[in-house]
Amino acid sequence: MTTGQRSVLHGVCLLDGKHTPGSASAKECPLLNASRRKERSRKAAQTRWKRRDEGAEKSTQVTPSADAPQASEGAS
Repeated sequence: MTTGQRSVLHGVCLLDGKHTPGSASAKECPLLNASRRKERSRKAAQTRWKRRDEGAEKSTQVTPSADAPQASEGAS
């Protein structure tokens, strides 16, 4: 796979991420995009762990089955 040539400034924000909110340059800013990606990743990880924890709770819950012997009141 070949990639296009990149300049020395590729992925660098010359305004240090200080753009007017909602501008086209703010949407393309690598610094702002990195923080957005980090936040999305953090939220996704929390969701994954939350689902795993919920699944573990469901699998550890014990429900009595019809095949299991039950204690009888008259047995000694």
